[in-house]
Amino acid sequence: MNWDAIGAIAESASAIMVLITLLYLAIQVKSLKVQSRIASSQHADTASNNISMGILGSPEIADLIVKALSSYSELTKSERLRYRQWLRIQTSQLSSIVAHIQLNRGTTDIADYAIDALPGLIALPGYRDYWKRDRHLYQPIFRDYVDAQLESMADE
Repeated sequence: MNWDAIGAIAESASAIMVLITLLYLAIQVKSLKVQSRIASSQHADTASNNISMGILGSPEIADLIVKALSSYSELTKSERLRYRQWLRIQTSQLSSIVAHIQLNRGTTDIADYAIDALPGLIALPGYRDYWKRDRHLYQPIFRDYVDAQLESMADE
């Protein structure tokens, strides 16, 4: 066997190894994408559960939310501040979900949750007041989405 034949065999072996490496990398990328979606879903669930646990663990917060839903205009300044903070937490969670969706990390279930939950949230008493004050805290694409939702609700 001459050196040219050995070189050709080595090149063929190298090409096969490159193909195997590329196949391995493709499998790893797909696996990471699935893991990222699972982590995103778990993040949204954890955030939602933390909010719920805060309400369950605090009768004062639960009473405040009930009072705000029934008679927002009768809230004291202190109660309005606390209620706005609760709205901020809710809105931030949905903003985070929308960001995950934009980065193609969110699952369809999360996208459906965000799309379904946002109109209900912005329909709450006092939400427009909150949004006027704090809309600057959110990403432009999320602000545009909420603004469009508010406008469509005003038209109804």
